[in-house]
This record gives sequence, C-alpha cells and structure tokens, in this order.
Amino acid sequence: MSLLFKITGLAVIFCVCAMGGFYKSRTIRKRAQRLSAVYRSITVLAERIKTGAGEIGVILPLCFEEGTVYMQDGKICFDSCFLEKGDIDLLNEFFSDLGAEDKDSEYERTRLFAELINKQAGEAEINAEKLCKLYNILGISAGVFICIFFL
Repeated sequence: MSLLFKITGLAVIFCVCAMGGFYKSRTIRKRAQRLSAVYRSITVLAERIKTGAGEIGVILPLCFEEGTVYMQDGKICFDSCFLEKGDIDLLNEFFSDLGAEDKDSEYERTRLFAELINKQAGEAEINAEKLCKLYNILGISAGVFICIFFL
C-alpha cells in the first residue's frame, strides 16, 4: 500500500514539473502571437487613420479583436495578458496620446509604433523558437530527476 502512495506521489510531482514547463512555454508562445496580432491591428488602424475613416473611438474597435482594446472612462485600455512590462509600456505610450494630433501626424505616429511593435514581435518569435522547447524539456527533466531522487 505504501508503494502505491509513493508511486502516486511521484506521478503527481512529475506532472506538476512537466506542466510548469509546458505553461512557461505556452506563455512565451502566446506573447509572440499577441504581439503579432497587435502589430496587424495597429497597421489596420494606421490605414483607417490615413483614409479618414472616422473618429478614433469609432474605428478602434473595428481594428482590434474583441476585448483586446476598449474604452473605459474616456481612456483607451487594452488587455495586457501574456505581455511583458516593455510591451505594456510601449502600448501605454501609444494609446495615451492616440487621437490627439492631425490625421497625417497621427498616421506617421501610428506607423512608427507599428514598426516598434513589429520589432518586439520578431524578437518574441525568436525567443519562442529558442525557449519553448527548452522549457518543455526542462520541465520533464526536472520531473524525472525529482522522481529518481525520491526513489
């Protein structure tokens, strides 16, 4: 009976370690996907600004996915899930002054921020390629090592 409890405990430890690695890998991958989606949305926003498609409050929900960017108390807010502090700071800077300039200046500013986001998205993609597999293997290896240690 004690062997059954020991095996169950080791299986739980292994699963927790493996899931920790998989979770970290997933967050890195989701950051890259989120930044790519934000880049595409900001590019669409820039084109709508260039064509004069309407006020920022009207065209903003049309450019971004549902629930990603929203207006709250007259301020533009965004979902920062999976994003790092540098990403959040960049987006806060972009959204804080959005709609405060004339059409041409706003278009240039939006294109500039789109390129900055694209650069971060590219770096996130490179990190995802390098680190996702590493975290998966690290989680599984840590689980195996701990199980062997407790045997």
